[in-house]
Amino acid sequence: MEQVEYREEMMHKKCKQKYTYQLDYLKEFYEQYGRVGVPRFSFTWITDPSHDDINRLYHADSYLSAYFLQNKHLFDNSFIIIMSDHGMHYGAITETEVSSYCILRK
Repeated sequence: MEQVEYREEMMHKKCKQKYTYQLDYLKEFYEQYGRVGVPRFSFTWITDPSHDDINRLYHADSYLSAYFLQNKHLFDNSFIIIMSDHGMHYGAITETEVSSYCILRK
């Protein structure tokens, strides 16, 4: 199967967002290396849910909530840090007052 066909199969026909594959991998990592008392570290950088369209973030919100609740046992005694970066740099959102705090205007 060619890469383009594979991507089409995995990303669209299965109805899963790209970031869910990263979270599946994170769960597998914690299950494999999750022995009690063994420190582990993961840096998972997910940008897909809102990078190109702020409206897609709403889909990720409920998924992330369910993900962490279902996998709470894997993250006990863990630090989870959720960060954001620069925000949207184009589109109608840049004309709002809120965007003036995070976007450098010319």
